[in-house]
Amino acid sequence: AASAADFEKLYGIGKVLSQRIVDFRDKLGGFYSVEQLKDVWGIQDSIFQKFKKNLAIKPAKIRKVHINSATYEELTANPYFFSTIAKQIIGYRTKVKPFTTPDDIKNLYYVKDHPEQFAKLQPYVDVE
Repeated sequence: AASAADFEKLYGIGKVLSQRIVDFRDKLGGFYSVEQLKDVWGIQDSIFQKFKKNLAIKPAKIRKVHINSATYEELTANPYFFSTIAKQIIGYRTKVKPFTTPDDIKNLYYVKDHPEQFAKLQPYVDVE
């Protein structure tokens, strides 16, 4: 819920990075972990380590993506559902079967090769 001005008060975060954090959070549909700030382009781990103790995530309702019906544009609006994953989601649900659980994402080739991606995607997945 923090504003760009709030983030600007953190060690090593200026106007540009604070706005990137807010934009990234808005595109995701909300943060579920402080660690997600490391995914914001330009935030170095050394800087993150210095300010992370000043942050907390309050339980918030994050915006889910309905992977059985979302369009390519709706999928890729969330940065974790980048082009490769969006195409594989659409291909899987069209050619194999609709997703029945969020764990079905583990069947995508990209996620099989990059299992850490599932942890990022899973909180944003809704199979309806």
